[in-house]
Amino acid sequence: MAASGEFNPAKRTAEGDVEALTKRVKELEAAQALTRKNPTEFDPYLQNRVNAQTLTQYILMSTKGDKQLAMLMNSIQHACKVVSNAIEKAGPAGLYGLAGTENATGDDVKKLDIIADDIWIECLQRSGVCGLLVSEEQEKGIVIEDKTKRGPFCVAFDPLDGSSNIDCNVSVGSIFSVYRRKSPESECCTEADIIRPGTEIIVAGYCMYGAATELVITFAEGVQRFALDPALGEFLFVSDMKMDPKGGKKIFSCNEGNSLQWDSPILSFVENCKDAGYSSRYVGSMVSDVHRTLL
Repeated sequence: MAASGEFNPAKRTAEGDVEALTKRVKELEAAQALTRKNPTEFDPYLQNRVNAQTLTQYILMSTKGDKQLAMLMNSIQHACKVVSNAIEKAGPAGLYGLAGTENATGDDVKKLDIIADDIWIECLQRSGVCGLLVSEEQEKGIVIEDKTKRGPFCVAFDPLDGSSNIDCNVSVGSIFSVYRRKSPESECCTEADIIRPGTEIIVAGYCMYGAATELVITFAEGVQRFALDPALGEFLFVSDMKMDPKGGKKIFSCNEGNSLQWDSPILSFVENCKDAGYSSRYVGSMVSDVHRTLL
C-alpha cells in the first residue's frame, strides 16, 4: 500500500482515462453540433408523414387478432385507393360521360360507375372473407358459392355515390357497411344475412374523392378519419371525429328542388332549420354533404 503523498500509478492512470474520455465526448458533441440540421418550416410536414399512424397499422391493432376482419378492411382500403386513382385519371383517359345503361335503382350509369363497381367487387371477392356482396349497381346480390373463397362477412356498398358530379370535377364518394352472417358457414349466404337493422352493422364508413381522398370508418371504437398520401400510397391518420357537444355548425343539406314531393313533416323541419338560422349547403353528393356536416 502506498503511503500518503507517495506516487500512485493506478490513480494516475484512472485520472488519465477520465480526462481522455471527457475530451472524446466533447469532440463527439462538437461534431454532432456541426452536422445537426437547422429547424425549417418543413419539419412538421416531414415528421407527420414519418410518424403518423397508417390505416394498415390501425387495422392490425384494432382488429385484435381477427385476421378475417383485418383482411376485409385492407381490401376495402385497397378498393378506395384504386377508385381514387381511376377518378384522378378520368379526364385524360376519356372516362367521363354516360355508359348508356341504368342501374338497379333506375339511375343513368356513368362510365366510372361501372369501373368503380368492378373494382369493389373484385377486391372484396379476392379477399376470401366475404359471403355476400350487394352493390347499388347490381340488380341482385352476388353470392360467393365457392367454400374456399368465402367468409363470414356480408358487404353492402355504393361504389361511387354522386357520380353525376364526376364530369364537373365535384367531390364524390364510396359508401359501405358490413354485417357478420348469421346463416351456417357451411351454406351459401342468403338475403336474410344482410337485410337487417343498422344496429347490427359491425363496420361502416365512406371514402370521399375530392381535393384529397379521405376515408372515414367506424369499427371497434369511435369514428376515425384518414387521408390518402398519394406519394406514399397510404392512408394516414388525421383525427378522431367527434360531434361538438354544443351542436357544431348550423348547416343543413337537402335538394330543395324535390320539395314538391316532400311529406309535411320534412317541409316543416326544413322551414324550422331556416327560422333557426341554419345555412343551406348542398353539393349533390351524399358523401360530401355528410362529411362537411360531420366536420
